[in-house]
Amino acid sequence: MRQVLIWKMRSPGSEYDIDRGIDCRDQYVKTIQNGNFNIGNRLWLQGLMSVIDTGENQYVYRTPEMTADEINDQFDFIILPEANLLSERYQGSMKEYIAAFSRIKIPVYIIACGAEAPSFEALDDLVKNIGDVSSRFIETIYNTGGEFALRGEFTKALFDRLGFSGAVVTGCTSLYQMGRAFHVPGIDQNEDIRPIFNGRISIVQALMKAWPQSEHMDQEAFLHALYMPKGNKLKYKDLLALYRRHGLYATELLRDDRIRLVPDMYNWHTYMAHSNANYSFG
Repeated sequence: MRQVLIWKMRSPGSEYDIDRGIDCRDQYVKTIQNGNFNIGNRLWLQGLMSVIDTGENQYVYRTPEMTADEINDQFDFIILPEANLLSERYQGSMKEYIAAFSRIKIPVYIIACGAEAPSFEALDDLVKNIGDVSSRFIETIYNTGGEFALRGEFTKALFDRLGFSGAVVTGCTSLYQMGRAFHVPGIDQNEDIRPIFNGRISIVQALMKAWPQSEHMDQEAFLHALYMPKGNKLKYKDLLALYRRHGLYATELLRDDRIRLVPDMYNWHTYMAHSNANYSFG
């Protein structure tokens, strides 16, 4: 049995606590007091663990007390799920990983690693701005004997530009729990598109206006509004804060009950399977 270290620190009620939901509003109150919460992060960790937790591996989550020597002695390899790491805003995180993994002597596998930029056409600027730190980070992981599983074709293009062509695209880990035979069917060309959206509302706003019956699957932006404690209602200052942060259209979506927030992948998948939607964009 292999000893696996999941390089994420998990606490009860946190976004990485995949064994408990946040359906209970009382738990939400405790969760939100502990800091930020992103449902998307919970989904990709759930997907990853669905293929790791098979009974063939013994795994634990990282804790602050673990030293590099202890990790090297006690584990066979490390798995780190990441999303938008290769971006300008996370250069500091990459530098921290370089320092940490430079002391690691067991393979480190970065799963669902993604690059982030305003558009595909911004690849040149991304290479210019983060190419150096990204290359050092990638080399650090390869020096452990590890590997990268990439989030999508844009990330693959970045790796190729930086001279690392061996990594393969495996997609977002949220899809892994659908099984290896998971298949997305096409839409009949004669069928009307009934979309459901996921992503920053400012990006999908025009599309949601074009499909006024569509819904938005929220990950964190409306967590407070959708999981208020029992007996409470949104006050004027809450609505004003939503307006200032997300704009008028987003608050109208909330008013019209077109925003959904689900605590885990099972609930998300079940809701979409029973909805009228036949197309997902996000």
